[in-house]
Amino acid sequence: MQQTGKLFQWDTAKGYGFITPDAGGPKLFVHIKAFGPRAAPPVVGELVSFDIGADAQGKARALNVCSTAAAKPSPAEPQHYRNSQLWLVPVFAALYLFVQVRWPLPPFVWGTYMAMSLATFIVYFGDKRAARLGRDRVSEATMHGLALACGWPGALLAQQLLRHKSVKPRFQRLFWLSVLANVLVFVLLATPMVELLRKRSAATPASANIARAGVPGSGTVPPPESARVQAFDSELPSSVTAALSASARPQPIPALVFSVML
Repeated sequence: MQQTGKLFQWDTAKGYGFITPDAGGPKLFVHIKAFGPRAAPPVVGELVSFDIGADAQGKARALNVCSTAAAKPSPAEPQHYRNSQLWLVPVFAALYLFVQVRWPLPPFVWGTYMAMSLATFIVYFGDKRAARLGRDRVSEATMHGLALACGWPGALLAQQLLRHKSVKPRFQRLFWLSVLANVLVFVLLATPMVELLRKRSAATPASANIARAGVPGSGTVPPPESARVQAFDSELPSSVTAALSASARPQPIPALVFSVML
């Protein structure tokens, strides 16, 4: 004999929940497979009829679940909030167009974004359908990998249009990190920014060398001490230079004493 109750907890992502029987007693586990084919996923607060069965471990669970009355609709998200993040797709398209005009890109770049976005949207759709039917799910790591590999526009469209993976905080944090990483790599590789950063880093050591040399603003380095001595010697008269050279040569002791007396 079927009993009635209310679905008081439901996890759409995992495909299961719990029913509170009207007759009292402990809550009953219910899997999405127990509902059979239906157009929409179960909703918390939905009134249902069910049979009580047991799983492989002998624990009670609800079977042959049928909806008897629709649940009271919860306050829906405003439409402008649901689509508030879709503006990122045309913004990125405008950024791509700007880069294409200034620094032409190979055609395969745009094709990669289109193909990966389509593939990611299909994966989201398949995962949402698997959640409804209680089948094997796509791992979140795979979804984040597709988003990082240029598929984030399709992932964003799927989240907003299919209402899938758009609420879970941890998933959203990792998703936006993958979006940020992809856009950053695109800007670095598609624009001259890397070259400008390399030139700036190469100019910094040269400026430091000039400052250490004590000649601010000039592009030359002061000559070594030996070169300055040679330049000074070249400016002396020839007679003085000859005298200095003669005094530098070894002399006999008497001549040396005579020169000192003079």
